[in-house]
Amino acid sequence: MFTDYGLKIDSTSPYIHKEVAVLLYWLSILKPFSIDPDPKSIKALGFAGKFHNEYMSYLLIQSSLRLYKLRMTIHEKPINFSEFLYDLHYRNLSRSSLELFLNEYIKDVP
Repeated sequence: MFTDYGLKIDSTSPYIHKEVAVLLYWLSILKPFSIDPDPKSIKALGFAGKFHNEYMSYLLIQSSLRLYKLRMTIHEKPINFSEFLYDLHYRNLSRSSLELFLNEYIKDVP
């Protein structure tokens, strides 16, 4: 089923970093979330408005990780979070690079 859409997960039970990396990769490629606000509103939203698709993807994955008692911590440092959203939006990131990156930022919920 997943292979029909190019989502290639090799094992039957991949670890969570790989699943999150694949989902983030495809959400950043397909860009399913969009908004069309007026210029004042987009400025007030900051990077959440500028990189709306990536921000919404992050929130979606963050809420999904709660099922496993995990969370992403990239947003705890605003400069890192802004650069992460920028990279998701503009750069051609691979699934494996995202997987390696996320290894450091997916933590257990305290």
